[in-house]
Amino acid sequence: MKKTLCIFFVFLCSTAQAATCKCRLKPRHCGWWYYQCCNTNCHNSCNNNGNQQCNPGNNNNNTGVDENGCPFGWTFRTRPSGGFCFNVFAGTMTQPEAVASCQKHSAFLAGVQDQQELTLFTERATQVIRQSGYSSGGIWIGGTRKSECRTTSNIPAQCFPVTKQAFVWNDNMVTGVDGFIFRDGQPDNNMGNQNCLYLLGGNPSNDIWGTWNPGTMDDEKCDYTLNDRNMGRSIRGYVCGIRSRTK
Repeated sequence: MKKTLCIFFVFLCSTAQAATCKCRLKPRHCGWWYYQCCNTNCHNSCNNNGNQQCNPGNNNNNTGVDENGCPFGWTFRTRPSGGFCFNVFAGTMTQPEAVASCQKHSAFLAGVQDQQELTLFTERATQVIRQSGYSSGGIWIGGTRKSECRTTSNIPAQCFPVTKQAFVWNDNMVTGVDGFIFRDGQPDNNMGNQNCLYLLGGNPSNDIWGTWNPGTMDDEKCDYTLNDRNMGRSIRGYVCGIRSRTK
């Protein structure tokens, strides 16, 4: 009688408690990675209504992909440059820390291809933000201000309009500039050092500068995390992207 060996990996849950939990592999994915955490056999502090994400462990045999060539639990869409997978993860951190966290998934901090993709990112960000106990917040995305545009005076002509030409996507799967969709009045490069981008999710939030609606972008310092004057604009996650393995 032929027997099949199934393996169970122990990962770290991306929660503030940093507690450990088990990600159980379904039999049909025997021996593959399984990214959905906390459905069964999980530590209580990791359980978040069965929706908490797990970070992959230090195992190079990352062969667990779905029919679209995406890691399990990631979302697939087709970009002009090819098949693209993305996932939004919870966490309050700087932009460089978000980049490093995506790299742990063999991924990159994702840019935005177009309005349709922005909507998908916003919907997933809203879910993650609310699962983390917040009504609104921002997620880091993979865009940075061009070096020649990092000034508040004598800005070169090639940086205009700033809504389309002042930034560049670090995600080399993005084509064009249609994905730069800012809140009205942004990007403003306040204080001359707002060189990174985040996307708003969750509910609208209000402060002395008006209403900040989900599905729009803002520029901020790359070491930005919390906003004491409007906690609804604090960083609550980041979106990672990876090229599909099969499409």
